[in-house]
Amino acid sequence: MPDQPQTQLVRGWRIASGTPNALAGIALVVMASFIFAASDVATKTIITQVPSFEIIWFRYLAYSAIALPLLMRAPAVSLLSSLNRPLQILRGLGAFGSGAFFVASLQFIPITDATAISFTAPLFVAVLSAVFLSEAISLSYWGATACGFAGALLIVKPGSADFNIGSTLPLLGSLCWACALVLVRQMSGTEPMRLTAAYTALIGLASASLIVPFVWIDPDPAIWPILAGIGLATTTAHMMTVLAYGYAPAALLAPFSYTQLIGATGLSYAVFHETPTLPTVLGIILITASGLYLALRNQTETKS
Repeated sequence: MPDQPQTQLVRGWRIASGTPNALAGIALVVMASFIFAASDVATKTIITQVPSFEIIWFRYLAYSAIALPLLMRAPAVSLLSSLNRPLQILRGLGAFGSGAFFVASLQFIPITDATAISFTAPLFVAVLSAVFLSEAISLSYWGATACGFAGALLIVKPGSADFNIGSTLPLLGSLCWACALVLVRQMSGTEPMRLTAAYTALIGLASASLIVPFVWIDPDPAIWPILAGIGLATTTAHMMTVLAYGYAPAALLAPFSYTQLIGATGLSYAVFHETPTLPTVLGIILITASGLYLALRNQTETKS
């Protein structure tokens, strides 16, 4: 799932609180969502030939090579200027875990299932915020969260004959991403978002680099262009998302990220002829409905 950056981005980029062009932000989020879905489809085509950590390493390598020079442009930002370096490192590890678990899951379950389960992150955020940030959560919030997790259970199907252990991987990835989002909220008052993005790129690349030598397999020549395309696509989608949240507030844009489910379902059917089962469809409906409800409630509370 794409990052949801905060305000105060690179000089020259729009500031979210100004909302100069909400339609531009929505368009960027929708395009990024479909690019993410296409990248996931490309990943699944090679996941049995290239280890998941190797794919993650290529993704972070591309992101670091393309995005870091932009993130570190004037006004000068030093990684040493962080006032919350331990939290930045933890946040980077959370983002790395999210991507690693999701990519690994594509070897075992359909893309639609993995994508739908990954959208439980806002539900985990609600729970983590109540437990660790002592935020007051209303009964309706808890109800929406419970419905969303019920939808995830419909897709994961624990205890049934159709249960696949791989379906727990995107759930773990969703939890990792929720932890990363909560850490961003804790640092929002002191850390510029582009500094957080730079730490995320470097921590992810460093983590993948520690693992990839132990799993490395020389890709076939035909796979190299796919790996390059995956790295370029995910980097482009992340940067589009950052720009989008500079045009409009997160509460407005968050619901449109669910278009990734449409892209994942359509592309999964077109490429792999994967048709979602009835439990998966019901699970998607519950997860989407609960996520949209939480996003709309957040938007209402932000305005009030």
